Amino acid sequence: MKPFELSLGTLLLRFYLMMGVVILAGFSGQWWIAIFALPILISAMAGISLEKDKKDGKVIAIKKMESVKEQKREVRDCSLNCARKRIEKKEIFAKKAHR
Repeated sequence: MKPFELSLGTLLLRFYLMMGVVILAGFSGQWWIAIFALPILISAMAGISLEKDKKDGKVIAIKKMESVKEQKREVRDCSLNCARKRIEKKEIFAKKAHR
């Protein structure tokens, strides 16, 4: 059951079915039968499709997550590389300042 996925043709058929149930209840004099028109009306108004879901057969690639240790190692290596670059820049500026 999927809401709001009803085609226009099916919607019209449900309204005709609902009217048929009400007319049948009226001509037979059994007005309690008209209660069965209410679920038909609600399903038509909500656009509920009664067709079964069709599987697409889509394949989804799952990416393997890194462990926390690997993530920490990458952060540590990155911070060490950044620190080394800063130190190298300071040494280069210090050498230029002494000239």
